[in-house]
Amino acid sequence: MNLMPLWKKTISRGIFPHYCSSYHLRLSYAFTSIYNLLTLSANGKRNHESYSEQKYWYWIYASPSPSQRYAHLEGTHVDIQNSIFLLQGGTESFSAVTSGRKLHAEATVHSGADYMIPIPVEAWNPYIRFAVISIQTYTLSEGIKFSFTDSGAPPNAVNYVTVLFLHGGMFNAYQFHKIHSHAHSLNLRTVILHRRDYEGSTPYSPEELEELEQGSVVFWERLSAQIAEFLEIFIMREKIPKLTRRKLPFSQDRLQLQSMRASSESVGGRSGGVAIFGWSAGCSTVLSFLGASHNPMISQESYKLLEEYIGNCILYDPTYLCFGYTLPSDNRNYIPWADPTVAPEDIPRAVSEWVSSYYDHPCYDPISGSLPVTATIHDLDGTRTKSDEITISSWTDEELVKGIEGVPAKNEMLAFQPPVQNTLHLLSDRAFFDQTNVTTWFPDVDVLYLGGTRSNWMCAWGEIETKKRYLQARSRKDSHVREVQFFDMDGLNHLAHWDQTQEFLQVVAEGIQLHCLGRWS
Repeated sequence: MNLMPLWKKTISRGIFPHYCSSYHLRLSYAFTSIYNLLTLSANGKRNHESYSEQKYWYWIYASPSPSQRYAHLEGTHVDIQNSIFLLQGGTESFSAVTSGRKLHAEATVHSGADYMIPIPVEAWNPYIRFAVISIQTYTLSEGIKFSFTDSGAPPNAVNYVTVLFLHGGMFNAYQFHKIHSHAHSLNLRTVILHRRDYEGSTPYSPEELEELEQGSVVFWERLSAQIAEFLEIFIMREKIPKLTRRKLPFSQDRLQLQSMRASSESVGGRSGGVAIFGWSAGCSTVLSFLGASHNPMISQESYKLLEEYIGNCILYDPTYLCFGYTLPSDNRNYIPWADPTVAPEDIPRAVSEWVSSYYDHPCYDPISGSLPVTATIHDLDGTRTKSDEITISSWTDEELVKGIEGVPAKNEMLAFQPPVQNTLHLLSDRAFFDQTNVTTWFPDVDVLYLGGTRSNWMCAWGEIETKKRYLQARSRKDSHVREVQFFDMDGLNHLAHWDQTQEFLQVVAEGIQLHCLGRWS
């Protein structure tokens, strides 16, 4: 196998003034056919010898400057079916993916050092965009730190939407990393935050945990204010585009949804701005953000700024616990953390297998592809400890270590206690149904509710119960409720973002663009 250093390029301050002063890239190729070597010129073009059957490797050497956070390396590029390679990682790991598929094993890198990643490529095209995604940290006014990754703005886009992802309990931000590789093709900028208590972000103090356990509203107001401050800093530093929207008639929305495939151009009634996205337990933060009416910890100036940017909140498969719903007294469905046969040290594994299983709910309606609003908690596939099809069964030991954190999960279980459940019920009711709150606190922010039809019973019942309550509230003539659209992801489970990354993010992009996604049962 031959190694041929073919190209070196420097991206100067003039091209990416916000990101780096210089970035050096060297590409070397090893071809499987020694007799048909390709040559490259400095502008990235190649000779037109027969190459369709060639299989070769790219070696990428990158030495980012210490101040660099993100860079597109354009010139000589590689493209497979118009997808974007994202070289994911930070100071400890580095890997390459395309269309959610890892092309090579991860390699260890260190800040300021050179690193080499071999990437197998099946076809050549000069239009791929290489991107380095590094772990960043913002420090808020109270010294609170938030760790996050950012896909960066889609190239040459001025009207993209920024989506802030808040992960769930026990599973940290790592298991969302595959979405970065699909963001730009959907005109999205994806920002994946490690929530408080998780890797790289500030742990909760003993005083904060005591507030949480006691069901204090102040805990949730403070948490919402910290998310607001993070967004405010991000907006100012990154100069993201403001929200613009145009409501479309219901029928027109539905027609566009059927034919639309999000592109680099804005489609439908929305462009720019921010969508706040919560998954599972992360939805509690989103609901508290919407339900903490006139939060005293968010200044009027901050509110006015955020109102110009936030257009949607997205609830992705929240459990009933996020809403503080009371279980029926005759519930017999399985609760893994209450299973006396599971040792405390085995709870994270038991919960992760249970929550990432695929379930077959007897109430599922194959015609509408949804869980009907008439279903009860007894109509769900809820007694199994896990199924035969489990998402995390495909995870390596390394991915399990990276993606699951037991200590923060233990702290979050405090939210299952009655005082906290009462508070979450109050906040979620305010977010959706309180007239004063709905009409004066981010009144133009809609909610998109995404639920998997094969998710665990806690999420399935949470969606059914919320649909039921929402329809009842809408039926009252004097009611003022927040606009909520429910969308059942047919055949998908609680980790749709991992198993069906591209399709999942497509649903998110379409939901942001259009306001009438509802599939009512």
